[in-house]
Amino acid sequence: THTRIINLGKNRLTVNDTVSGNFANASSYFHFHPDLNVYFEQNILNVNGLNFLMCSDLSDHSHTLFDSTYHPEFGITRKNKVLSIDFKGRDLQVSFIWTPC
Repeated sequence: THTRIINLGKNRLTVNDTVSGNFANASSYFHFHPDLNVYFEQNILNVNGLNFLMCSDLSDHSHTLFDSTYHPEFGITRKNKVLSIDFKGRDLQVSFIWTPC
């Protein structure tokens, strides 16, 4: 079983994922809208939007950023990015901090 708790603060979004039951491996996935520019600088995830910059320090996590597709309507495909973060145990906490541009 997977549970996700999302806490939204003034300039921070914190995601707490918990996995229960028997499992060998678990990963948490974050799908980004195609209009966002998503990239890493060392182990810092950067997400550039039209009016904001969001960052997350993932240096303590095993992570992968990969290409995927977003389908806003039937027959329409847009390229986007997906972030995968591996669990080290049963709990995973990821914080995203943003500033206006």
